[in-house]
Amino acid sequence: RPGDIVIGDQVRVKADAFDGDTGKLHNGRRGKVVGVRYGDIIFKSTDDKLPVVDGAHYSPHQLEKRVQ
Repeated sequence: RPGDIVIGDQVRVKADAFDGDTGKLHNGRRGKVVGVRYGDIIFKSTDDKLPVVDGAHYSPHQLEKRVQ
């Protein structure tokens, strides 16, 4: 839910967040929240997959918060 995800949280992009080629790049990626602006969650991948996703903006509805 919006507001539940904050800077520093470990998150995963939902498996069905995007369609097509965009989905191949983003869906299922794991990473860290590096910023929150205007309701967007700014993400940096930490899953060692290439290409690195750094600075991508997601809706909180496209992400799952990882509980550690």
